[in-house]
Amino acid sequence: MRGKTAYGLTFPLLLDSTGKKFGKSEGNALFLNGEMTPVFDWYQYFLRAADADVIRYLKVFSMKSLDEIAALEAEMKAHPEARIPQKALAEELTLLVHGEEGLKKAKEATEALYAKKSSADIAKADNVPSASVKLEDAVGKPVFAVAAAAGMFKSNGEARRMASQGGLSLNDAKIDDKRVFAADDVKDGVAVLRSGKKNYFVLRF
Repeated sequence: MRGKTAYGLTFPLLLDSTGKKFGKSEGNALFLNGEMTPVFDWYQYFLRAADADVIRYLKVFSMKSLDEIAALEAEMKAHPEARIPQKALAEELTLLVHGEEGLKKAKEATEALYAKKSSADIAKADNVPSASVKLEDAVGKPVFAVAAAAGMFKSNGEARRMASQGGLSLNDAKIDDKRVFAADDVKDGVAVLRSGKKNYFVLRF
């Protein structure tokens, strides 16, 4: 498969282990501009890299030596749950693109989401995807519809499918596509949505 041509050279497309390319058409484009790809999303993208992809990504994107990458691969095989290569890749590329302050914010936001997990802590975290919502626009409506209207999903249909398949949570409790939003779902001025295991979105009221 041919890739992009520039300056008379043809560069191969970078594909993940499923054969998906990076780009707008696949919905996984990454931008160096922090307004187009927030630092938290940038950091999380590489932190979530599949084991089948991360070593190849390190060889392509990282400035680490092959010996260092081989050592990270050995660590992954010994302790796959620790995601050591993913953390190394995410930290290196975030530091390179967004600097020390950007990396600090991304790591703080990640800690707030996955370690503390309280609504108050998540609300204070920087660079976590969020939207401001009026309470009267949410109460009584299906949670998936509120999530879609806030911008967490591209469409109502996508949000509904996620909820009906058991992949949408509200304040850390799984919901289905029939669950409606209630006033007491708001804790400390926010409600925390999660799709899948790691994609958080904060509704601010």
